Amino acid sequence: MSDSVLQLLPGQTPPLAVITPTDQRGVLYIITALCLATSIVSLLIRGYVRVEFSQSYGKDDISIGAAFILLIIQSCLIFVAARKGVGEALSDIPSHDLLSLQKTYYAANLLYIATLWATKISTLFLILRLAVQRIHTRTTSVVLGVTGILGLVSFLLAALDCNLNAPWIFIGVQCSAEGAHWRAIATFDIITELLPFATLCFIINSVQIPAKKKLAIVAGFAFRLLLLLPLAFRLHYVLASLHSQDITLRQDRIVINTQVELVTAMVAATVPCLRPFMAATYTTWGGRVDTVSGSEYKSGSNSGKKHITTGSKSVLSSLRMGRSKKGVDELTSRDDISLEPMSQSWSAKGMDGHNTERHPSTIRKQSGDDSGAMNQADDQQSLGSHDSQRMIIRRDVEWNVRFENRPEANGTGIAR
Repeated sequence: MSDSVLQLLPGQTPPLAVITPTDQRGVLYIITALCLATSIVSLLIRGYVRVEFSQSYGKDDISIGAAFILLIIQSCLIFVAARKGVGEALSDIPSHDLLSLQKTYYAANLLYIATLWATKISTLFLILRLAVQRIHTRTTSVVLGVTGILGLVSFLLAALDCNLNAPWIFIGVQCSAEGAHWRAIATFDIITELLPFATLCFIINSVQIPAKKKLAIVAGFAFRLLLLLPLAFRLHYVLASLHSQDITLRQDRIVINTQVELVTAMVAATVPCLRPFMAATYTTWGGRVDTVSGSEYKSGSNSGKKHITTGSKSVLSSLRMGRSKKGVDELTSRDDISLEPMSQSWSAKGMDGHNTERHPSTIRKQSGDDSGAMNQADDQQSLGSHDSQRMIIRRDVEWNVRFENRPEANGTGIAR
């Protein structure tokens, strides 16, 4: 839009794009930038979970990393294509930009296929981690191979258009096979979304875990099925644009649904990792609260060695009292701190298959001398698993912290 139409104040520069009925490039800039930013955030969350919780990197992380690199390149190509005229009326595009516009948009469509299928491969590698039986591994491997083959076929269908000498030309070309190509690609896309989900359900159904946990796992992976909605809209607009008189302007909705589908695929790869992230960042009164979940207890009958690992540090660690050089509790001066467990339970499953539960008595801590007895009591509770090789699943503790003001004794300022 010229400066005579858009009134600018002194010192102002024209905007990157002005949204009008014949120019939708501004919408493409906004949607593409938002989708790219959302993908970056989801990838950072996934990386945080891997680093913070010491989870090993696998092929699923490599695949999603490759998909992210492809998404960055694809988004940059969309920006360039929009700058050249995608989303703008054909009559307003300079003729010398038409060839570069079509080549750039052609490359962006190819990277769309590559990025989408890279996220599918990442999801399958993640499902492969859940395989506990040989039949699960074989089934997932077969689905992985089928997905790879269909992805290669989809890439070739998008690359080899009607004009093999110049497959990037789409302006002023009538080709009935182009619609068939995109229908086939959409069909392969749907198949490769439903197959991994069915495989996951097959694996989870065979695993002996509570139904609530099964539902949580399935719901995490089912989030990916949401991308079928922008896929359907994209196919509709692609077929409609083939008969449009202004094909460059009609690409705006195609680009929007393309970017939404890609960002949904990227976020869906992070959703199964969100639970530890949300647990680690849950705050009350503006502060971070760590949970006690993820503890393990292992005891070897031969070596007699014990190994304890904790998925996250306990919030109670901040309440532990140390001893200063003078033998005075560091956290107490005139106040006496009482730590009374309101409810504390142990759940374990021994080698004989029987569940055991323990409810220890109330523990009151008033001085540093009692800390050894308290730790010894905890050790005795841990050893109560009868040398079981199975890990203790969970320990829930609720503490009531009470401050009692007491008069000073002996002029030392220390509560007795």
